[in-house]
Amino acid sequence: MAQRKITIREYDKRVDQILEKMKSKATEFVDDSDIAKKERKDRAKVDRLWFAANYLPHYCYKPFGDFHRQLNAFLDVKDEMCFLAGPRESGKTTIDGLVVQLHDICFGLKHFEMLVSETDTQASDFARFIKLEIEENDRIKQDFGDLKGRYRWQDDDFVTANNIRVLSRGRGQAVKSMRWRQYRPDRIVIIDFENWKNVFNPKLIKRGVSWIRGELRGCLAEGGSMLMEGQIIRKNCILDTFVREKDEKGRSKYRSAVWPAIFADGSSFWPEGRSKASLKRLKKDMGTVEFNRWMQNNPVDEDGLFREEWVTYYKEKELLGRALRTFQYTDPSVGRGQTHNFKATLVVSFDENGICYIRDAWIRKASVNMMIMHGYNVYSTLKPELWEYEDNSSQKFLDTDFQQYAKDHGYNYFPRGFSNSENKVVRISRLSRPIELGLIRFLKGQGDQGLLIEQLLFYDEGRAVEDDGPDALTGVYRLGQRVADLIVLI
Repeated sequence: MAQRKITIREYDKRVDQILEKMKSKATEFVDDSDIAKKERKDRAKVDRLWFAANYLPHYCYKPFGDFHRQLNAFLDVKDEMCFLAGPRESGKTTIDGLVVQLHDICFGLKHFEMLVSETDTQASDFARFIKLEIEENDRIKQDFGDLKGRYRWQDDDFVTANNIRVLSRGRGQAVKSMRWRQYRPDRIVIIDFENWKNVFNPKLIKRGVSWIRGELRGCLAEGGSMLMEGQIIRKNCILDTFVREKDEKGRSKYRSAVWPAIFADGSSFWPEGRSKASLKRLKKDMGTVEFNRWMQNNPVDEDGLFREEWVTYYKEKELLGRALRTFQYTDPSVGRGQTHNFKATLVVSFDENGICYIRDAWIRKASVNMMIMHGYNVYSTLKPELWEYEDNSSQKFLDTDFQQYAKDHGYNYFPRGFSNSENKVVRISRLSRPIELGLIRFLKGQGDQGLLIEQLLFYDEGRAVEDDGPDALTGVYRLGQRVADLIVLI
């Protein structure tokens, strides 16, 4: 998310806070011997994250995770543009907007560093804190000496004592033919380049992509490194455009990575710093849509098929004593032996008016046996009058598996296969209208209904997204239509 320029008063307050932490945590090393200095510097030169943890402990006080290691590796890629989307408050900017520049300066690894952001004033805010460490960090001064420059020491453009220039630039500012002495920029880092207004303007997006790809990339020195980081806050924003761009062979054109805060298996992207429980609380506070935008890098399409405000809930007591017709449907989504795809089983009940109540949703990356076991458990509990499963292509083997499980566990019923010939995109799209009208209703907190809603909200026929829950919902909804002769809008 783009940040506004901080005021002088805010900057002074933040400086005071940083200095307080710096003076308590980044005090001089106890061992000041030449041997100890050499050992520290030798280790720090080849291990930038160790440098961060030991010379900037007031910033880097939590263990680094795989996310930070990939970001750190991207910073060493030469002669390529790299793009990384990560959650907010993940330490991205600390590493690529502070640590890497200080590491370069301390060891004289670059000649001309460029920090780029949405505005020039915002970019200069990042540069200010690099200057602050050079001026005030006792550990850096102890091992690397006084690196403060003598003649150019501005917030947006300064030169260190070992002749490394740091320049900040805003979006669209002139960078063509930019040089420091004989050197062109050999490190460019783009931070918080987009804001919530600009991502809705296709002209600004197009100009931004063109400026980065053309003028900014064109000024990078041979052997230099260039990274853009941020969040994918809207589909087809600048960062998203670069991440999804393919070459003529259909491969990713640029080196890129997209990190969600919570992985598909429910684990945290950075368990050392953001616990699973804290992320779940954050998701509850932010709501699914905003959490997915700012933390998952998976923004909902405002013009998408499904919207959060369309979701209608019911309470179980509403169904007591009513005449309902109940159906069950399973989408295996596998070939024999595969476990990497989501499998889904849904049970719904229809009332006399054709309103569909989702009674049970199970959407898991689990084994076929676990899927069958859950199917029979919920079948025994809710007693649907019919249970079908999708038996397209390689899923036809499940007939045998269902029959064997029924025999082994004393069931005298097994589901029947149904071959779905309609295009998946078309059939899922048909759910949009009944959900908008409240004809399909959800039970809050039950099983995996939250995940089902999430998969609906973020469904996009043009992308590789999880859609097994929505596909199972189409199956069970149409099953009720076929069997019960209901007037269902689909």
